[in-house]
Amino acid sequence: RKTLVHEMAAVETLAHVDVLCVDKTGTITAGTPAVVACDVPDDALRLAAALEARSEHPLARAVCAYAEQRGVLGTSQPGSGDACGLPVADFQAVVGKGVQGTVEGHEVFVGSRVVVDGVDKGGFTFRDEPKPDARAAIAELEGEYGICCYMVTGDNAQTARAVAAEVGIPADRVFAGVLPLAKAERVEEVRDRLSPDNGSGRAVVAFAGDGINDAPALAAADIGIVMASGTDVAIDAGQMVLMRNRLSDMVVALRLSRAIMRKIKQNLFWALIYNCIMIPLAAVGILAPALAGAAMALSSVTVVCNSLLLKRFR
Repeated sequence: RKTLVHEMAAVETLAHVDVLCVDKTGTITAGTPAVVACDVPDDALRLAAALEARSEHPLARAVCAYAEQRGVLGTSQPGSGDACGLPVADFQAVVGKGVQGTVEGHEVFVGSRVVVDGVDKGGFTFRDEPKPDARAAIAELEGEYGICCYMVTGDNAQTARAVAAEVGIPADRVFAGVLPLAKAERVEEVRDRLSPDNGSGRAVVAFAGDGINDAPALAAADIGIVMASGTDVAIDAGQMVLMRNRLSDMVVALRLSRAIMRKIKQNLFWALIYNCIMIPLAAVGILAPALAGAAMALSSVTVVCNSLLLKRFR
């Protein structure tokens, strides 16, 4: 099974999607970032690792792993919440920016930069590899289905644009440094930007993500698509779940939704034809009641058999 549908209305909505907004970490990328450059001195890195050990964010785990690799954690394990035996007080996650708290009497903030007692101690550069199927999936969505793809991420512009270039999303379709609540605003902005000026309708926008910070955008979009590896909050906010955590399954879901809508239209057509022809014939007495009943039964059988052909979908 590749796709789990929470609401059947999502199948119809997906068939008419015009725009796909995609989160970066965990959706386009593998969601396992690593530190590839760091100019933070060991003493500040030790404090930062103690603070990040309290967080479950992928970037926090990357900082802890890097600190362990550099040998500043002693015997503690990343994620233990007690790196190097340092007590952490007043721990707080700052939405969309990082974490802060008190470590060994020092006020520490860790985001892309490390700040100790108000002094910038340096920063990290992270790298998260795109999923192998991401580029092909985006190319197929845009080329074959005419869906315009955007990236919406809280990462800095340089990182976001580098990843976007690797998967084939133009730089002018990248929203970087976006706070969680602002992701919903970007969804509305894209909808307004691509909706027809003549008022004939509005663009149908899908959002694909996997984290707690994606929940507002998933709810704001016409259809929210979530990776199965995502948080419970994100899965509850979406209408469709990609069970294999692959963006290419978005293409499969789109093809399936369009195939279902074609069958619905075909069934309506054949049911209408039967009724338009047989009812007048039965009303004027040309068609015997027994034959009219048989024709109605045949109409139902035709619809059911046509629907069963969806089992051949691959």
